[in-house]
Amino acid sequence: MRVNSRHPRPHSPSGSTGKLVLALQRREFADAIDALAAAQSRVGERQAAIVSFHEAAKILASVPEDSGPTPVPAKTSLALAYYNLGHLHLLDAQQAIESRTTEDAAKKSQEFFELARRIQVERVEGNPADLEAHNSLASTLSELALAHRELKETDGALAVLDEGIRRARPALSPAAANKSFALTLTSLYLNRSLVLRDLGRPREAAEQARQLLTLLPSTDSYVDHLLTTAYQLKQCAVAATMPADREEFIAWSIDALRRAVAAGLRPEELAADDEFHVLRQSPDYLRLVSPSGQGKDESP
Repeated sequence: MRVNSRHPRPHSPSGSTGKLVLALQRREFADAIDALAAAQSRVGERQAAIVSFHEAAKILASVPEDSGPTPVPAKTSLALAYYNLGHLHLLDAQQAIESRTTEDAAKKSQEFFELARRIQVERVEGNPADLEAHNSLASTLSELALAHRELKETDGALAVLDEGIRRARPALSPAAANKSFALTLTSLYLNRSLVLRDLGRPREAAEQARQLLTLLPSTDSYVDHLLTTAYQLKQCAVAATMPADREEFIAWSIDALRRAVAAGLRPEELAADDEFHVLRQSPDYLRLVSPSGQGKDESP
């Protein structure tokens, strides 16, 4: 059947221009899905977010790097989609009740973090001066270590954390003072402390956690980070087998809590927190939470 020339076919881009247009269209669609996935994750729709991030990653993986000027390269967005998938599966692993479910989710988490890591290593090696690239890679390694931890792969977790700390340090040069970079390094230190405690090395774990007190940047979540540090130090005290170590780690934990109170935490809130009931035998802790103590920062 002949085509009526008075009704021409719709124009379809062809050649290199057509490929560029199609690539940009795919990229825009992937970005829209990625934004949807982020919104779903924020409101707690984790499984829906996983499906959306999967779809975004599939599209981004098909977009060539030379697809024209965009604010963020397609590969960088793809690495972020993989990171988000790894993070969501890690949450599934950490919150699972059955060990089999934990293992399956942790393995999926590992898989996606490794995909993100591969792209981010290429980015760092291609431009060693890109501090954001160093920081993104270090963030991925910090989370990847937790996936190893869920699988009881403590040696692997430590190796990944050591690499992450090495990758994060260039972003902490005086010329690159950046709170997000500092937070990445603190997460690596905290996770390394967790793994060391798992390995039955409470002193090393406590010393690692204590370093956070000099690293934590002043942010809106500063008090929360201090509480997390204090909790980890308290856990190290519980794990300690030597009485002297136990007393020292309790003192370090109280030091972190004192800083939290000085930064705005109300003593009555702290007194009501059962996570720190072990510290209630300490006169320093009782003074800190008493109304008359006012939670003054007496640390040097």
